[in-house]
Amino acid sequence: MNKIDIVNWMEDRREPNGDYSIKNSKKLLEYLGSPQEFINIVHVAGTNGKGSICNYIASACKNSGIKTGLFISPYIEDINESASINGIKISDEEFAVLGSRVKEACEKADLDGYYPTYFDILTAISYLYFFENRVDIAIVEVGMGGRLDSTNVMESPLCSVIGSISLDHTNFLGDTVAKIAYEKAGIIKVARPVFSYIQADEAVEVLENEAREKHTFVDFLDSKNIKDIVLHEGGSSFSYKNYKNIEISLAGVHQVYNAALALDVIDFLKIHYKIDDKSIFCGMKKAQNHARCETISTSPHVILDGSHNLEGIMALKNYIKTLSYNRLILGFSILEDKDYKHITSELIPMADEIIITEIKNERKLDIDELYDIVKSNTKSSVIKIKDNMEAFEKSIEESHEGDLIIWCGSLYLMKEIREGAIEYLKNM
Repeated sequence: MNKIDIVNWMEDRREPNGDYSIKNSKKLLEYLGSPQEFINIVHVAGTNGKGSICNYIASACKNSGIKTGLFISPYIEDINESASINGIKISDEEFAVLGSRVKEACEKADLDGYYPTYFDILTAISYLYFFENRVDIAIVEVGMGGRLDSTNVMESPLCSVIGSISLDHTNFLGDTVAKIAYEKAGIIKVARPVFSYIQADEAVEVLENEAREKHTFVDFLDSKNIKDIVLHEGGSSFSYKNYKNIEISLAGVHQVYNAALALDVIDFLKIHYKIDDKSIFCGMKKAQNHARCETISTSPHVILDGSHNLEGIMALKNYIKTLSYNRLILGFSILEDKDYKHITSELIPMADEIIITEIKNERKLDIDELYDIVKSNTKSSVIKIKDNMEAFEKSIEESHEGDLIIWCGSLYLMKEIREGAIEYLKNM
């Protein structure tokens, strides 16, 4: 089987046969020799920021000469992005070879009454990839939640990391911050260190209770140690503890806080690995995370951002306020299971012109319904174009010198337009 065959087979297993259960992922990996138990893992959960935190840590480790695996989800353009080693994504050939082995194990699991899903399979391929390539460390991003996530199958990671917690995926994780924190806290393991972003009081209580039960404690990020913040479109600089004027290339003040949390984790990793400050400074600056306040063109001025929940949109809104522009042209679409009423009420009034489109996903919010919601939040021009690349091109056509074009609302939308948008801008 080639990569396309494997991906098509995986796509047929998107939905569980019954409820989602971590037992399926565990059983699948057992048939493969439980490779995750032989990898040094930094496990990262959180509603927002976890992908950026993973990339900061991985980049610093890689620049220190540590063979570093990185598992991220969701990918933006190519499934191979999900698993990489030292910044090089898994090849089509290795994906196919490992995918075929996982398929054989999956067939055994099916016969035993288990049903591994798409994400269970992708996780298994990635753990197998890291194990067989003998990485020194793997930075693993949780897919959703934590307690029941496919990645949460190791007995004892190096440490657990929890990014910002807020409301998202409420139909799966619960409708309060405390309930969602409980799911995130599921990655905390017995006697293993835990590092956390600044959290709401109800989340702090949940995380601390879980840590106490697991005979460990939570090291929360202390914002008072973050100083000398200088924001610009190409990133930021800041000082944190002993790190003076460290530079990052991910934009927005929220990325400063993500980077500071990553530095806490990196300081802990110095116990296990030789990581020097020069490599940390270099690695932090090199860290990238596509479609997170990402400038893909300066003329015209175009930014892509995958924010899809209220906290993420507020971070984007704050970032927009730091930029200079004449008119704001907003390209937007969203999934129907998101908090789209609050999101649109916060974001839409900022725009001078809005172009809405539709995501090619069964969870999409119908474009006509979205149009009515957007119109209710603005007196500005609203244009609806169902084809999202046509919509993107329209946003460029509508712009003039000095205007700012931002596309946002969903990582699924970013998946669909990013590659085409960059190519279109290149050929203008």
